[in-house]
Amino acid sequence: MALGMDEKFLRTSTFLLAGILTIVGAGCQTQAAGAPPPTAHQVHFTGTFENGCSPVDASGILFDLTTPEMEGWLQITIWDGLPLESGFRLPLASNGGTVDAAYCRATNDCIVARDGELVFTQVEEGSIQGRFWLDLSQEGVIQGTFVAHWIDVGPVACG
Repeated sequence: MALGMDEKFLRTSTFLLAGILTIVGAGCQTQAAGAPPPTAHQVHFTGTFENGCSPVDASGILFDLTTPEMEGWLQITIWDGLPLESGFRLPLASNGGTVDAAYCRATNDCIVARDGELVFTQVEEGSIQGRFWLDLSQEGVIQGTFVAHWIDVGPVACG
């Protein structure tokens, strides 16, 4: 069966487009499974941490972190009575962990991280240093370090 000129052009164009898309798509697969998404640069945050309540009405530790490089702030909640120790790695709750994190622009305008990890690099009495990466659906990836100082708010009743 002989193909007309229009049919030959259509088949050739479709074949070329499929090849180009395959090559372009292959170049996008640069990240290893489980590795943090790439980020342009590290951002350093400072802030506080204190006793509070977790999303499951249990006791928790609440972090509020800011940086001059961003207008908003990070809210991180660690729950389930975890020990605060140097070297401790905490995946986000969406990955089976016990940490929730969000980037907030205003009190009721927060974007919850869908993936990420928090690592404590140094825990001393009254302060914690660490690093993190958070994948925010609308903002992309925020990756950086932090230093937080303890605020004693007294006992907190949750539940």
